[in-house]
Amino acid sequence: MKKGFMALLCAVLLSVSAFADFIWDPLSFGYSNIFMKGNAKVGYDANKYSGMVSFKEKGKMSMNNFGFMPLVAGLGYLPKKAGFYFMWENFLGVGKFSLKSEKFDKLFFDDEPRYAIALDYSTNLIFGFAFSPVDNLHLSFGAGLAADVFIGGSEYDGTNLGLLTVRRSKLSGGFSVGIPFDVTGRYYLSKHTGILFGLQDTIMFTANSTRSLLSNDHHDLVWLELDNLLFANKFTFKFGLTTRW
Repeated sequence: MKKGFMALLCAVLLSVSAFADFIWDPLSFGYSNIFMKGNAKVGYDANKYSGMVSFKEKGKMSMNNFGFMPLVAGLGYLPKKAGFYFMWENFLGVGKFSLKSEKFDKLFFDDEPRYAIALDYSTNLIFGFAFSPVDNLHLSFGAGLAADVFIGGSEYDGTNLGLLTVRRSKLSGGFSVGIPFDVTGRYYLSKHTGILFGLQDTIMFTANSTRSLLSNDHHDLVWLELDNLLFANKFTFKFGLTTRW
């Protein structure tokens, strides 16, 4: 039984290899811009002994990430001439993070953070069509499914409010699912190795949770809890290495 299965598997792989190549993209670099916007119900505690006050809020978030796809970043299937195309990609990005909550920021102060950093990881399954217009050049067009996890934080300089110096910090995290639309070109410089370049736009829905703290040197003043569903768009440019087997 086991020998029969292995023989069938080998036969399938040999038949596929006659019409397509298995591709591995070991390393890619890129830039991503992520923009999110949505509504939320917000709670804040101006005095931790007086109970939580809630109000509706609007917010928008953006992240600019310079990222890379590490080893085993991309695995897929590329037709030799034209046909079905499949790719599994992984992307890890580090960059700048910005979160604006409309009422809360206007209520206190709307300054720029002293530093803001975000870490973003996404994985995509791309299905589509690829063809080779000239020797060694392959163009692919596809869409599929995407999942994305991010965490970001920011710290603000102290602001003088009367006799107090107030500091603010934010920590935000979320999970997204969406549909990526991908256009990628691969040009092979030799039988097995080449370069890739591509554009990808992903429409996503994001579940986000944010915690923001106002404090001074002595104690916490206000604690903001913001949980919302956001509409997001992620645009990515990528460039890297590709191999075929």
